[in-house]
Amino acid sequence: MSVSHWLFLGWFLCIAVYATVVLSGDRRRTRTIQTLALRLGFGYLDTTLPQTLSLQGTELEQVKTWNVMEGSRNGMKIAVFDCQSTRGRVTWRCTAIAAQGTSETLSSAARFDMDVRVERSGDWAIMYQKSAGLMPPDDIEAYMTSIGVAT
Repeated sequence: MSVSHWLFLGWFLCIAVYATVVLSGDRRRTRTIQTLALRLGFGYLDTTLPQTLSLQGTELEQVKTWNVMEGSRNGMKIAVFDCQSTRGRVTWRCTAIAAQGTSETLSSAARFDMDVRVERSGDWAIMYQKSAGLMPPDDIEAYMTSIGVAT
């Protein structure tokens, strides 16, 4: 075999290993989110947002969603989902927490971090942090525990 064949084989092997690592991490996160949803008494909706939740008018309007879970906490309807936005060459991922109610509904949860954004769409308030990537499940649970708690 020539050097170019070995280089191609090495490049192909690197791509295959990278894809395997990324896909296995996504599957592991999905299982963890499903377990969290079950523990919290939430339903796991996979890629479908709740019917009443629209992202229209927010920066999340044209995102791909997955790991969607829905339930209620402190008497409020809540949805949590991972999302990815791709605009041109810029791609970012984050976890969003949406609560049906006023923006103040999420203000107690947003106090943890100054970079957190809270936007409104219809009667939903949607909290996310664009620069943070996907939120660890323990952080999701901590945010959700604080929703609706007075500051």
